[in-house]
Amino acid sequence: MTPDSLSSVGLFRVPGEKSQIDYFKNQFNEGIEVNFSSCSAYDVAGLFKDFFKSLPDKLIPPFYNEQVPFIIA
Repeated sequence: MTPDSLSSVGLFRVPGEKSQIDYFKNQFNEGIEVNFSSCSAYDVAGLFKDFFKSLPDKLIPPFYNEQVPFIIA
């Protein structure tokens, strides 16, 4: 990853490489330090997406989801 990786087009839309994401997950689960210097921003974004999907509760409580139309209006 490079310092300008956050400006990658479609960062959270374009999927990362599944084998890389699975490798990172295994490293984290085993308590091994992960070096992101040789991976793409899409791999790291995919790792974050998988983490958020695995949470037992939703990141944003349902109450706030119901309020979104009123906030946008």
